[in-house]
Amino acid sequence: MHTRSRSKVIGTRREGQNTSTTRSIKRTQGQQGKNPRSRPALKSDSNGALPIRPKKPRISKSIRQRPCRLRSADPEATPDSVHDGNEESSTKSREQYPEEFPDLDFHHSWGSFLTRKNPIAETVNPKIAQYWQLLSQNPTVLQYHIHDISTSYRKAFRDFFTAEPFSLHGHVSDASNPSLLTGLICHLFQYAKPKGKFCLSTEARSKPRIAITEGCYGAGFGPLHYHAVNGHGSLRLTANGARPVVIKTNDVRTIDAQLKAAKKGECVALMVEMVSVRNGWVMDEKIWENLVKACNKYNMFLVVDEALTSIRCGAPFAYQLPQYCQYGHPDLVLFGKAVRTNGVAIEWRGVNVAKLGIVGAEKRQYAILDWQERLTEMAPAADLLISWSTLLLAEKEKWPQRA
Repeated sequence: MHTRSRSKVIGTRREGQNTSTTRSIKRTQGQQGKNPRSRPALKSDSNGALPIRPKKPRISKSIRQRPCRLRSADPEATPDSVHDGNEESSTKSREQYPEEFPDLDFHHSWGSFLTRKNPIAETVNPKIAQYWQLLSQNPTVLQYHIHDISTSYRKAFRDFFTAEPFSLHGHVSDASNPSLLTGLICHLFQYAKPKGKFCLSTEARSKPRIAITEGCYGAGFGPLHYHAVNGHGSLRLTANGARPVVIKTNDVRTIDAQLKAAKKGECVALMVEMVSVRNGWVMDEKIWENLVKACNKYNMFLVVDEALTSIRCGAPFAYQLPQYCQYGHPDLVLFGKAVRTNGVAIEWRGVNVAKLGIVGAEKRQYAILDWQERLTEMAPAADLLISWSTLLLAEKEKWPQRA
């Protein structure tokens, strides 16, 4: 009895179409006439198989796109289309193909996540591919090529940002240390022309101190941690050193007097943010103009923190946007996060660096190498390769313009 019933079922499925398939087709056809919003029935092929209905790509809710509201240097750039010269890809949207677009979320993986692509593979640079293969085979041997990698990385950084990497560190908080910034400035004074014209007082050298604009992020430790974003409660106990001078910018008429007082208080530099990490406030053009003029007037180095805004705000660095660079450039730039390396870059067009008279590619290169190779290597070779390939990919796909 059991064998006979099983054969009947098998025979039924072989003689006709699949029972469940036939029922689903009839059910779909019946509902089509009743519900005008129902989807059309899928037609089976000669074998009775139904095609697979394509599914829409699912976008994770955690992927948040928060572009910085700054005017792009390229007025024709549109962030919601792909600009790689392919007509078919130009119709791709950010929601459907998120891997084709740079990630603009400042807080996605602490701002370090900028692309879903593999920069090493996408740049198709033979030198990077060769070094990366060597890294997987024998990392120790790769260190023998650190000088060649460093030279190529500096060139790629300079071509993309126009500024030049000066001092690289494990975290951008290390680069914002007042002692380090003061040391870099004193180092540059050695190459100034004429020598001895620029110098810092004994008090400024022995007790490094800087000024910051109100609301500036600061750092995770040291003197700037007095004003860090997460510097509430017990975390403030880790702050140490001389407190930075806070410059209030709510009234531009008082900026000059405040920076004059900060200079008398032996502050060697002023640190500002083009976009505030705390609340997303964007630097006002008039405020920037007055800050640049005051730093130029009182010979106070202007330092811009671009750890989060680099590449994401319409230009390689946000201060390079036309509404800012028309008034002048900063002297030092803090970078990190999405650049995949952390440190300080020097802007040779800076309001105070330009006064030093360090001209010529050879002299500038010697001043940088004298600092970078004084004690140790520039940075680990693997970090330089990842950052190098990221910059090449950002330039190839015009990430700043698409932001």
